[in-house]
Amino acid sequence: MKLRCLAFVAISCIILGDYVKAAPINDNIMGVDRVSAEKLTEFLVRNNPNIKQDYARRIVRIYDTECRAEGVRLTVAFSQMCLETGFLRFGNDVRPEQNNFCGFGAVGSNACGNYFSTMNEGVRAHVQHLKAYASKRKTTHPCVDARRKMVQLGSAQKVSKLSGRWAADRNYGKKILEIMGRIQTECH
Repeated sequence: MKLRCLAFVAISCIILGDYVKAAPINDNIMGVDRVSAEKLTEFLVRNNPNIKQDYARRIVRIYDTECRAEGVRLTVAFSQMCLETGFLRFGNDVRPEQNNFCGFGAVGSNACGNYFSTMNEGVRAHVQHLKAYASKRKTTHPCVDARRKMVQLGSAQKVSKLSGRWAADRNYGKKILEIMGRIQTECH
């Protein structure tokens, strides 16, 4: 009997194919994700084949470390970085040497945005800024996010609430969630 049930489930999944909905995307900024740094590195390289593997691995490890320290979900910060930098292709107003992975101060009209002295500092500022939107708690590490004082702490606990806050784009949160959905599909 058990074997028949399993066969039925397997055949149903094959027949339904595209009709089976993916699990809903967790919209919370704070929390813990189950995706590995290795899977995110592979995802980044698939979306930017010109990136050096060591660079991709290094930045993902830094994001993983900083997100764990501050309690910010890795897929949220990572997806936002992918959106803001075009999967580390940069272009637009921000250049790689700025170590600005989230578009701080890059508001268009050739406003190049903030500079950070190291990759670690740039990632830390990004993660701390996300935490400021999602929580009223202090940062774990000394704060390097000079823009923290501009945020109403805890005002956007969900990715969708970043629209119109982090960026003027009303679809900003949706764009981050779309990348998170791709990660959920491709990395598990």
